[in-house]
Amino acid sequence: MLDAVLCADIGTTSLKAGVITAGGEVVFLSVRPFPEPDDRKISSVWLDSLKAAAAEFRNSDASDKYRIAAVAVSGNGPTVTAEDGTTFRWNEPVPENTAVPENCRKSLFVPRLIYFRERFPESFTDSSMIFSGPEFLIYRLCGRAVTILPEIRYKSAYWTEEMLDAAGIPSACLPEYVPVATVCGTVTPQAADFLGVSRNLPVIAGGPDFIVAMIGTNTLSAGKICDCAGSSEGINYCSGKAFSADGIRLLPSFVPGLWNIAALHSESGRLFAGQKKEYERIHGVSVSYAEFFRKCLAETDTVGAGIVREIKEQLSGSMRLLKKVLAENSLEMPTEMTVTGGQTKNDEWMQVRAELLGMTLKVCNCSDSELIGDACAAFTGLGYFDSVLSAAGRMVHVTKIYTPGLKDEKL
Repeated sequence: MLDAVLCADIGTTSLKAGVITAGGEVVFLSVRPFPEPDDRKISSVWLDSLKAAAAEFRNSDASDKYRIAAVAVSGNGPTVTAEDGTTFRWNEPVPENTAVPENCRKSLFVPRLIYFRERFPESFTDSSMIFSGPEFLIYRLCGRAVTILPEIRYKSAYWTEEMLDAAGIPSACLPEYVPVATVCGTVTPQAADFLGVSRNLPVIAGGPDFIVAMIGTNTLSAGKICDCAGSSEGINYCSGKAFSADGIRLLPSFVPGLWNIAALHSESGRLFAGQKKEYERIHGVSVSYAEFFRKCLAETDTVGAGIVREIKEQLSGSMRLLKKVLAENSLEMPTEMTVTGGQTKNDEWMQVRAELLGMTLKVCNCSDSELIGDACAAFTGLGYFDSVLSAAGRMVHVTKIYTPGLKDEKL
């Protein structure tokens, strides 16, 4: 049997799982929607969702050909989770009246930790550790508490001792930093039996979803650009220099010396999913996203069509902003962009986007690039590659191209 890795990415509304080989072949893919994605204890169902995906793989034809050699985990951030499963989701705002020390205001986590402590004092106090989302699942799998640090510069975006001192948060309640591709341990006997996987299976650090998405699209060199869409959407440009501007998020790249310049629009995917659900409720039918999108395009007076127009306006606005900011910093907007997320499964929508933006759009070997990024981390941790960068260069392949004025081209 050939080795493959089980990759899991925790999203806002579902857990995506894939079984992927060292050559980047996706031999199995599953999406397990969360029954109540806004539930305060949502993290308590993540392991159950992974169990369901693992069972689905075991019942597939692929299980006769591929052996699971490791499991890698990524997820949305900065979600905050206590040991009892109490979860403050990444897209829940911290109230403006929360007392956040000046040196903590740019942190992705510390303001959320401060508010979590205020809102859920018992959960905070009773937990020996407070986790980010994917690290909570890693803890459930192997019993080791970690925080995946994408690159050393992320300490100032996560937390430092000075920040924690100012916020009055004991550093002992936050797990140690480890890099992407770290072998965090092996699944506990209880977790192995629960999931139906081999005991002593390595558990490997993937990382925050936007980092593994950049890895899974190989957006790891200056001048490359990627559109990552799920419940939210972001246009991410890999830059050789750092700069800031209104409406732009600046974070370090996964690659030392490079930066990620992002224009974000927060709820585009979730708006569309919500309208599809409402359509199904009203009409008593179940429709695919592709079918619902076709209806929205054809029926210009529907609410769904209005949401499509809104998403197009948000996308155009983000691209105009990013192009303007790049020009102000003597950088040119690329003529082609890699796209990932559920949007890539709809050929008609992808062609509309290519025409709208006047750009060539590329789709890689997995529409959910976070899973390929996880696989790059896993096979690096297993020793197949000497770095995640090398793994991405070998495992990420463009499989489809959409060109303005032309139909999609399968490679």
